[in-house]
Amino acid sequence: MRSILSPFLFAAVMGAPALAEVGLCPISADFVTEPETRETTEQVGPIAVKNTTMRAFVDGAMVQIECTGVSPDQVFPGQNDDTILANYIRFWSIEPTGPAYRDGDNFVIEGTKEIQGIEVTYTYRLFRFANSFAMVATGVPGGGQSTDVEHFLTSIEVTSASPEPFTPEELAEGRRNHIAACLPAVRADNEARQLGLSEVEITYFCSCTGQRYFAEFTRLELRVLAMGDDASLEQRRSGIQTECFEDAIR
Repeated sequence: MRSILSPFLFAAVMGAPALAEVGLCPISADFVTEPETRETTEQVGPIAVKNTTMRAFVDGAMVQIECTGVSPDQVFPGQNDDTILANYIRFWSIEPTGPAYRDGDNFVIEGTKEIQGIEVTYTYRLFRFANSFAMVATGVPGGGQSTDVEHFLTSIEVTSASPEPFTPEELAEGRRNHIAACLPAVRADNEARQLGLSEVEITYFCSCTGQRYFAEFTRLELRVLAMGDDASLEQRRSGIQTECFEDAIR
């Protein structure tokens, strides 16, 4: 019996996104330039907490989003947002210039810290989600606000808990992108492992997986799946690949 194909790189859902999405948090932003990404896992009591930080430096200023993959109530039990922010910046030795204040739906706090003889003004914004939270930070030497920092802040988007379904145009584009990435990857795997698959079988497999991914996963699930952060989603994808492969070789 032919062995199942090894998993290939998950194709881009809608081509290259304009916004960078951050870890397990349903939040994205335009970092102006390519951000650096750092992922860590820390033990907080009995909880293993995954953190994803994306940071960029634009026009001498820092823009950053740090996503923590648990509810803030598990990390800061009994604390409201303004208290969390005040404690957070003090942890980083940033001196608050005043209490946290509400800006739209979120609380914001500002503070300063001297770095190599230069005073840097920081702002932190707290975004709460069902099972995660994000700290959005900016740091500007000498105070003020640059155009790039303003652009970063105004570009922030929060994904709806119930994302809109794909439009017919998005489905068609997503499936085309998937098949375009799938075919050469499976052909190479077929040749390297001497699986003996025909071109018809390979084409069927790629078409089948493309159809089912976009029929059975939501927007947010596809984003999380592409990052490899969810074992249950990965299991569902593996099941789809297995069924499509078995159908292809019948």
